[in-house]
Amino acid sequence: MGSITGLNNADYMALARAMDTNGNNRIDKNEANIDYRTHNKIGNQNGVVGTREFADALSNGDVFLTSVGEATAEKFADYFSKRNENFDKPVAQWISDAWVSKDDFEFSADNKRTIDQNNDNRVSRKELVSALVSGHLAIGKSRQVSQDPFTQPQRPAPATGNPFNNNDPFNNDPFTQPQRPVNNNPFNNDPFDRPQHSEVGLKLQLLESMSSDYSKGQLLQELAKSKDLNAYDQEMIATAASRHVSDNYTLNNVLTQLARRSDLSEPGAIKVLKVARELDDYSKGNLVKEIASNHRLSPSAQRSAIITAGTLDSDYSIGQALLTIVRKQPLEYAEKELMVQTLNEKISSDYSRNQVIQELF
Repeated sequence: MGSITGLNNADYMALARAMDTNGNNRIDKNEANIDYRTHNKIGNQNGVVGTREFADALSNGDVFLTSVGEATAEKFADYFSKRNENFDKPVAQWISDAWVSKDDFEFSADNKRTIDQNNDNRVSRKELVSALVSGHLAIGKSRQVSQDPFTQPQRPAPATGNPFNNNDPFNNDPFTQPQRPVNNNPFNNDPFDRPQHSEVGLKLQLLESMSSDYSKGQLLQELAKSKDLNAYDQEMIATAASRHVSDNYTLNNVLTQLARRSDLSEPGAIKVLKVARELDDYSKGNLVKEIASNHRLSPSAQRSAIITAGTLDSDYSIGQALLTIVRKQPLEYAEKELMVQTLNEKISSDYSRNQVIQELF
């Protein structure tokens, strides 16, 4: 198993905040599965894991993080794909692209071999997410202690017990996510394992046995056109497309089908905009314009659209995408502030910047 080490405390703090989805400055049960022996290695050992305590424990080598859920891994990949730009920003303002280059974060040779599944000598955002979710890559490294619970082999669970029972002191993974057969755990952050009954979810399981992007795309596009998709289903289809489709053309078609739905939900829009960051500039820009032009977005979705626009490559492309958002969306102060920040940081052309400013104010 590989392990990302050598991070500083500010990096660990950023990852802890990414896990703190409800913003209460603690890592709760619905955000990570921490056994009682691991609690004894964090902070003042009161059973409450504060984000600062957790970051310090990671930094000191007292605990490490492995087999994280899909949602958490996605956030971590966002951070590392633009680490230098995300370093001192709130999680909501993190940006990302499809690759983790040496300019973003330098992986060791061993870690690169672990992550680089297609052996192209590059680390894609998808590959990093896969390595984190599968447990092949951990965050931090525990110190060598003879009776350390992270290094002992896990005892088989009793025949009549729960194999994921956290009362077992030999549970050697502090953040184990329940495996796929156990779908009744309300604290699993993987959107494919949420405790909801969805026929769309059942159909998406067919992707596991498909080998071609064409076949996967056909299934995903049919599902994306289905009537009465709820927010959960929309988000799940976009997540499945990102996870299972490697071809940009096919992925763009699936996302475009979702973006054109008249009932596109807030979670659906945010997920489509987030996955769009993996695409080429042309497709990414079109998706931003499609969603911003045809939907009344919530403030959170507006921010996601602005962030996605900021990942485009050229001043012109960024400017045109931002102009569409300004013209089509009623922006409040916080969203205008993010817009100004994006203009300052992402556009070097005064002409393109002034075009947006004139319409923004």
